[in-house]
Amino acid sequence: MSTNLRDIANTQMRFDEDILAQLGVRRSALQKQQKQASRVLALTQANLDTIQEELGIITRRYHELNDAVRARHAAARRCYMSNLLEELLRHIFLVLVREPDPIWSIGAINTTRSRQPFQLAAVSKWWRTVSLKIPELWCYIAIPPPMSCASGREMFYKFWIQTTLKRSKDHPIDILLPWKANVPFEKCRYSQPLLVILARHAPRWRNVQIMLPPLSKLDDIMLALKYPTPCLRELVVSASPDKIDESVSRALAGGMDPSQPRLLPNCKLLRKLVSSFTNIIPTVGEGTGSSRLEELSLVAQIPPRRMWAILCRSPQLQRLTIDVISPWPTNENLIPDEDVHLERLVFLEVFSQYAAQMFAVAAGKVATPNLTHLSTQASDSVFTEFQPFLELRCANVTRMSLRGDPSMNMIVGLSHLRRLETLRLTDAKIMDDFFDALGTMMPVSSNNTVSEWVLPNLTSLEFSKVKFLPEGYGLAHYLTARNTFNPSVSSNVRSPTTIAVVTFEDCPSTPSWLLAEVRILLGQELEFEQEVASTIGSREDLNDLMTEAEFTDGETDSSEEETEEDEATGDDSDANDSSYVPSSSEEDENENEE
Repeated sequence: MSTNLRDIANTQMRFDEDILAQLGVRRSALQKQQKQASRVLALTQANLDTIQEELGIITRRYHELNDAVRARHAAARRCYMSNLLEELLRHIFLVLVREPDPIWSIGAINTTRSRQPFQLAAVSKWWRTVSLKIPELWCYIAIPPPMSCASGREMFYKFWIQTTLKRSKDHPIDILLPWKANVPFEKCRYSQPLLVILARHAPRWRNVQIMLPPLSKLDDIMLALKYPTPCLRELVVSASPDKIDESVSRALAGGMDPSQPRLLPNCKLLRKLVSSFTNIIPTVGEGTGSSRLEELSLVAQIPPRRMWAILCRSPQLQRLTIDVISPWPTNENLIPDEDVHLERLVFLEVFSQYAAQMFAVAAGKVATPNLTHLSTQASDSVFTEFQPFLELRCANVTRMSLRGDPSMNMIVGLSHLRRLETLRLTDAKIMDDFFDALGTMMPVSSNNTVSEWVLPNLTSLEFSKVKFLPEGYGLAHYLTARNTFNPSVSSNVRSPTTIAVVTFEDCPSTPSWLLAEVRILLGQELEFEQEVASTIGSREDLNDLMTEAEFTDGETDSSEEETEEDEATGDDSDANDSSYVPSSSEEDENENEE
């Protein structure tokens, strides 16, 4: 026993000695590697310190040289710009403020164009010198509404206008005063002085838009327009129709007097004139010659003889809007002294009864061969007066806009527009009997053997701010009868064109069923799935709504109730599967249930 214990102890001792020898060898190797690594680390640290020191020196040198190079480049650029030829710099400046102004047509102030000259003049002394030599650079004057300006800026705009007028020298100027607001003019402290300053430079006016607030005074504008305006190309002056002061009343009263003030005596370059409740009307007389007017819009109290005189001398006229706001004396002659040739007129807008009467009486002496767009009031008083002109001068009209409530009495007048393709109704309450009358047949031959639809070439209906009364069945019946017309049934009736487009703009009271019916009659697909998704959300939302529903039909048997309960609670495994796609029959059933 003791011998075995001794052998085990000896074996353990030899094993420990072997392990100790191995550890000694490994220790010696690691110590040697440690010494080598320490030497390498010391060498690397020395290299790192050297690199960091050199990097710091180079970095400082880099920034110093970089700043110097940038300074030289900046100086070189300043030198280049300073050495630019004055003609080249002038061209660059003019490109920055060149016309056409993209927002001029909507009466909005172009802040960039207004500030650009002052910003260019502030760059350097050379640029200031060049900019002050360019009067075209300072020709834009736009002043915001007086009531919207901050307190204390009244004098700023006065000096700003004076500076701009001085630097523009004798060059034509563009003026924009969008002052149409609800604040009375008398409460605006600096508005009238600004008009006085601008009126003194009327001979330099080129493009002018002035929208005046209520209680505005036109004395200064009237005085300015008595001067010759040889540079004037566009003039838009509008005032408030319900709140005008005595000066406007006197101007309107002067429209009936042959001694009306002589306005715009020399404006041979005038292309566009819009005068609304201001009675600003160009002077026509001996020596004035033909005008270059292309667009004319008058809302005024103008005598017919003067209106015809203007139109006779406007052979270039393309757009004409007339609204006479008060009647003439009973002895007033409405027929022009000579024929009026408006060969280029393509758009005519007549709003008042008196303007319609003027065109109707003179229809035989007014030539409008290219008139394609007609706009007027849908009231019986206006449309009935206008009917003779429709019969004689509107054979080529393809688009018509009616504002107001149409009636059955208009059908005879509409029957003369045989080439009309688009009919637009705005701000109207349309009764069903109007569409019933629109679907009547009118004879086209002397012996009444051949008939045709009213507006036989109509292809588009446009509705804006319209309400259908009582419910809109008339429109549905009219589209049905017209788009499904069979000429073989009535051989003596000419086949009309099909209505292809029907639009509804801002018509919230239009029944949804009527919108769907119109889409069907036009051959369009109903977007029912998209409407459900946009209203409810997703299919999961629809299932949630169906889960909350209660099916209380007591006559159904137990099997049908279980089926409906499974569908309502969504227990069906196919319905809960995300990849589930209902069949066409199931979709039809769901649509019928909904």
